[in-house]
Amino acid sequence: MSTPVEPTDVAQLCAAHYRPLHAHVRRKLPQRSDADDVVQETWLRVVKVAASGLLSNGRAYLYRVAHNLIADHYRQRQRRREEALDDTQLHAIADPAPLPEQRLLDAEQLRHLDAIIAALPPRSRQVFLLARVEQLALAEIGRQLGISRINAGEYLDLTGKRKLVEARACDMLNVHGQVSDVMRAGWLANEANVEVTLGNTFLELGVNMALALPGVRWLEYSFQNFDHLVDEPYTMADGYIHGRDAPGHGLVLSAAARANGGALPQVIGAVA
Repeated sequence: MSTPVEPTDVAQLCAAHYRPLHAHVRRKLPQRSDADDVVQETWLRVVKVAASGLLSNGRAYLYRVAHNLIADHYRQRQRRREEALDDTQLHAIADPAPLPEQRLLDAEQLRHLDAIIAALPPRSRQVFLLARVEQLALAEIGRQLGISRINAGEYLDLTGKRKLVEARACDMLNVHGQVSDVMRAGWLANEANVEVTLGNTFLELGVNMALALPGVRWLEYSFQNFDHLVDEPYTMADGYIHGRDAPGHGLVLSAAARANGGALPQVIGAVA
């Protein structure tokens, strides 16, 4: 038996599952715009069902709707390929004006969505509106509201980093160490929509790992590098490190390094 769902319940459902749902849909749909559309439509349908009082298992219904919309997306794409109507035919078929009953449904959904947003804590409501209505990036929202972001996990092993991400206990996951662990932790964080930062790492290794992971913007550098081994080191300017669109991101082992096995150049000083 279903029980009516209050706006606060849907708000809690959104707070708990928005990022995991988006990451799940993103894995199924390569284009981010398609994933955004599916996630938005999923939440609108959840709001509609919640308003009718027929929502009993919010999480299960949420993912079932998302799966159905993903399947619809691929069916429609296949259908468009098969039919391939030109613009003239499409304009002749499509009427952009919504039906009267659709306008009523949209108005009811908006009223319920307003109630859900109003039920959010003031700071959460402000962040939601800046992100979804004003379309501001999270970094800009943080600057406007004076919100500090939590960068954590540097001294945790892979299991600890996984638990940190699953508990949504950080805004940015700090990774460094063995390459295999860094890549696993980085992709795990990406699936949960958690930003990745590279901790203190040899420069060339850190840059290669940062470029191999999606969306890494921050890398800690303590002047540990292999400049003496390569023909042309990475360029650093205005706080940015620039990789190159080439194998190894442009790093080439120098002839001298190949000749001496990578040993540091000998410094000969005067003998007193």
